[in-house]
Amino acid sequence: MDSAGSAAHNLFSQLLANRTATVTRIFDDHFTLPYNAVFPKSHIIEESKLVRQTRDLLSPRFNSRHIPTDDRIAQLRDFNKEFGPIRDAIQKEPDLVLTPVATPTLSVVERAA
Repeated sequence: MDSAGSAAHNLFSQLLANRTATVTRIFDDHFTLPYNAVFPKSHIIEESKLVRQTRDLLSPRFNSRHIPTDDRIAQLRDFNKEFGPIRDAIQKEPDLVLTPVATPTLSVVERAA
């Protein structure tokens, strides 16, 4: 599960970076903040609809190493429900070029007596 969660988090990070860059480019092409603006441009970028939609895709389970193994097996069975929305968003993202991510692997561990 560590590998699958890590891969999902990596994909989320790449999608977020791509959308943040897109919003920044659109903002810079059309707007200029006054020199003495009371809030930074990063606040506008982070609260843009495109970036907020991406943040909503992040599952807290993508990098949850502290969950006991028994619970993680159940989590793995339900992982598609959490990974599905980010997969769909990535497939629809027009300019996203993904960098390679490690292939998830599973190993069977005997329960301690």
